[in-house]
Amino acid sequence: MSTMDRISGFVSKVTSRLSLKQFVDINEQPLFRMPNYMFRLRYWLGALVAAAFLWEVATGLFLLLSYYPSNPYNQTQYLISKIPFGAPILYSHLYGAYFMIFLAYIHLFRNYFDGAYKKPRQLLWVVGIVLFALTLGTAFTGYSLPADILGVDADGVAQGIVAGAPGGSIINTILFGNGVSLDMYTRLLGWHIILTAIIGGFLVLHFMLFEQYGVMPFQEG
Repeated sequence: MSTMDRISGFVSKVTSRLSLKQFVDINEQPLFRMPNYMFRLRYWLGALVAAAFLWEVATGLFLLLSYYPSNPYNQTQYLISKIPFGAPILYSHLYGAYFMIFLAYIHLFRNYFDGAYKKPRQLLWVVGIVLFALTLGTAFTGYSLPADILGVDADGVAQGIVAGAPGGSIINTILFGNGVSLDMYTRLLGWHIILTAIIGGFLVLHFMLFEQYGVMPFQEG
């Protein structure tokens, strides 16, 4: 038995235990001609959201190298004016986030009005809703990081809203720290990274469920 056969056998055993064989077995994924309706834009909205997310991760990693929570506003200005390609990468990260949120809205409402949340796709729909909420949370923390007037005002509004909820002071401390600027922006950066990582995990689950349930709505042939 060749090495490739051993590897293939091992992968088959593992994936069969996880009921995920259809996701990784090449033999289960033959090349075939796509139905004509698959070329409609609405069938690719989820893929466009995922592509926007990957762009956000790539540009965000570059920006992370030049961000210091101890001096967020001045460091952002330095990134724009002094670091090569800093400005286009920063602004493409910003508008890429807008693009991702806009596409997520369209994708969400398209699936709702097409009834894509109905049985047996309920779990796929729930994961999508969670992803949308995580996307908004990640966008908020990223929006606050430059510490400009809009970001500072957004933080103040958010803290006021949270303070009115039960246990608001504790939640504010967890999300925004002890009120010191360094602590707040360190926490915002940490939450931004954590939420991005969680989105990545849920996105993988979302695509796995999508493959399991099928590409096309059941009523279409």
